[in-house]
This record gives sequence, structure tokens and C-alpha cells, in this order.
Amino acid sequence: MKSYRNYDGGSIPELEVVREGKLTRIYFDFDVEIREIDEEVVEMLVCENVDVIGVDYAAIVNGIVTEKYPSDKYEAVMANYAEASDPNSELTPEKRAEYLQEYSDFQAWRKKAKTVALDVVAEIE
Repeated sequence: MKSYRNYDGGSIPELEVVREGKLTRIYFDFDVEIREIDEEVVEMLVCENVDVIGVDYAAIVNGIVTEKYPSDKYEAVMANYAEASDPNSELTPEKRAEYLQEYSDFQAWRKKAKTVALDVVAEIE
């Protein structure tokens, strides 16, 4: 999920890890976003936020992946990829390209999740 907070113009973090009992709260992919709030233009820090139970690599990767791709969305991506990979399917070239891009985006998110998980585990240890 996206998380927002006030930005004071300081350095932008790359990763924040907060332990709350068994919960590991992970903030990553920070960026600055300009928003208008009550007719005032303000700079906000925006980032991804994922809460994971535990601190092991597999749980963190799974938590990050399923935050963006819950089971129903994951299943749709995989079914669409299978259809796009079938040369005998009746998909239009545009739809085939869309499904292949969807799968590529999913794989990129998985790789990102693995990188973040390694950084989180290193920070906790």
C-alpha cells in the first residue's frame, strides 16, 4: 500500500524497517510528490508500505509480492500469460502484448521484492 508523510526537504530514505513485536513494517521506494491540500501546495514523501509477520526472507518476499498481487490477481496474470504464450490462442496482437507486459511487470515486482527482502534481513541482523 502507498504511505504518505510530510517531507521537510531532508534526505530521502531508501528503506525503513520498524519492528513492532512479531510485525515487521517495511517502507521502501521513497519518492517526493507534490500535492495540493486545502489550496496549499505541499511536498509529501510517498513510499510503498508492507506489514509482514516475522523477519525471514521468504515471509518478506511473500508479503511484498502478495501486497501488490493477491491470489486472484496473481492467478489472472498467470492465466493471461499462459494464453499469451500459446501460439494457437485467438488473442489479438495487442491483447497478447498486454498480457505479456502484465507478466513482465509481475516478474519485475518479484525481483524488487527479493532485493528489498535481502536489504531488510541485512538491516535486522
